[in-house]
Amino acid sequence: MSAAENPASPDLRPVDYERPPVVETAFRFTFPPIKGWNVFHLGLFWARLRKRYQFAEAHLPVGSIEVEDLDFKLGPEIRLEAIPLRSFLFDSSKNQLLQVQPNAFVRNWRAIEAEQKYCHYSELKPMFQTDWAEYREFLKDENLPLPSVFQCDVTYINHFVKGREWKTLDDFAPLFRGVRIELGGVLVTSMSFGATVGDRQVRMEAAPAIRPADGTPIIQLTLNVSGKPVTASEKDVWAQLDNCHKVLVETFAEITAEDLQRQVWGRIR
Repeated sequence: MSAAENPASPDLRPVDYERPPVVETAFRFTFPPIKGWNVFHLGLFWARLRKRYQFAEAHLPVGSIEVEDLDFKLGPEIRLEAIPLRSFLFDSSKNQLLQVQPNAFVRNWRAIEAEQKYCHYSELKPMFQTDWAEYREFLKDENLPLPSVFQCDVTYINHFVKGREWKTLDDFAPLFRGVRIELGGVLVTSMSFGATVGDRQVRMEAAPAIRPADGTPIIQLTLNVSGKPVTASEKDVWAQLDNCHKVLVETFAEITAEDLQRQVWGRIR
């Protein structure tokens, strides 16, 4: 049943485009570190998902994590399995990425090639739900506590490409509306801001960069919306993720130039 057929279902595309400039999305649940979790669980969890995620990498975690019973002053006898690591699990296309660390669970979509078709939230959310359910089942099977999510994040990275959205850096300010830049003739080519929308925090950064896929000059716009679910229940956690996504896409529509939305990205609604 579609959202239109079920009034209780959220509209997962409150704003839509035929050619959105999104090149990466990330949906993150943050929770207190899972007590008893160690590096061996990363391998066991990957084995469980290997039909979907054929490739894996190990990275340092992001953010701050407190680890109990880990003292690097103990010398060569120290047990290293408690060291926090972050696993990257990739599918065969390398477009779909799952990140797991002791206090966070993250689902990414990334455009590996230039001008790659965007994968919508309505397509990605069911994949995230499947992975999250598998993760919770794995924790139960390993007699580990279930995560108590206290923050949901949605992040979108957008590329405004030279020759498509802009020609010179003089065009930086006109890319955005509702933003006044008055610095006595100084050319402004980057900006950032934070705001509160209801109980959610919105962060935005825009700056020139180089597109990794082909070296094309771009202006990269990163939008992040975070919020605390009412409770750690599954219903409230997913509701907050939907709300964060809604605020993000509406914020994007409010701050970017209308002619870009209509003429370049093909805004549908």
